[in-house]
Amino acid sequence: MSFSKEDLSDKEPKFYISNELTWRGPEILRVRRHRWPIEVYHEEGKAEGLDKSQLRKCVGIEKHIALICVAYSMLKRAQHDQALLSNLQWRPHIDLMSLPLWRRMLT
Repeated sequence: MSFSKEDLSDKEPKFYISNELTWRGPEILRVRRHRWPIEVYHEEGKAEGLDKSQLRKCVGIEKHIALICVAYSMLKRAQHDQALLSNLQWRPHIDLMSLPLWRRMLT
């Protein structure tokens, strides 16, 4: 059981359960703090289509997952790094663009 306030006056404490019988509360919370970002990473990867890949060979699957992880990590990093964000943003080199050109580029 975990409380957010030191005086234990939380109306809804959080409960954590583990199958490790030797662990106590602080150990469970420490492991949870390390594992939760990994769980979020996997959930976001599935939401972005990582679970829908149809590769058959192990080498192809490894490369596909590695590229997705690199792209995801760069995009997450770019949220907090303006220099990286400006390098990743696409800027057209043509000043005047027609509507048909935009349609060809976006499809």
